[in-house]
Amino acid sequence: MKKFWNKQTYQKYLKYLTSLSSTKLKNFNSKLIFTKYQILGINIPTLKKIAKQILKTRPEEFLNLNPNFKFLEEELIYSFVLSKFPQEPSEKLKQIENFIKNIDNWASCDCFVGDISEFKQQNPLAYEFLTLNLSSLNPWCVRFSVVGLMNYLTPKYMPEVLLNISKINSNTYYLDMSIAWLIATSFSKDFNFTYNFLKSNKNLFSKSILQKTNSKVKDSFRITPENKQKINELLK
Repeated sequence: MKKFWNKQTYQKYLKYLTSLSSTKLKNFNSKLIFTKYQILGINIPTLKKIAKQILKTRPEEFLNLNPNFKFLEEELIYSFVLSKFPQEPSEKLKQIENFIKNIDNWASCDCFVGDISEFKQQNPLAYEFLTLNLSSLNPWCVRFSVVGLMNYLTPKYMPEVLLNISKINSNTYYLDMSIAWLIATSFSKDFNFTYNFLKSNKNLFSKSILQKTNSKVKDSFRITPENKQKINELLK
């Protein structure tokens, strides 16, 4: 891996990425991920290994290139480097805000969210960022925040998180799915609170979201059969 980054070294890096392409994985991923970016077919562990190598070079130079992404894997590696690059939370959140505008698919969204330590650590600044981002007009930016807010399903944050997601004006499949995913996760964290919240505010969610929530609940291993039945009766 190059020790410094500029336009020339970045092009060599892209050439290296294309050499790792797998036709079999490319065809498989193309059926699951719909994106404007070209899919090379490189698995996530390999992408994270490359990101780790970049972090040992001059990652700030790499990040500051702000490339116009051509490949899905190129975008994913950039997100992994950004998520692990040590800097003040306020600065990282500014870079995250700029980066998530590039997201156009569930894989880029969810893989990036799951790699950000500030969310896992329930950083207050990150919570404020995610909450404000719920009002974005970009559905992928909103999904990013909804998935990120799953880290804040604690007694301190849960009431506000549920109330805030109930205000989202969702009309896309992938955004509906993320809201349903969060509600189902909330049921697994605190069944009684989530049940009572939905009982009082069920009308704030679309039929699509309620149906998807019920489906997510049925698939959960962290919710008892008895509680699944109660949720089914509530949401139908």
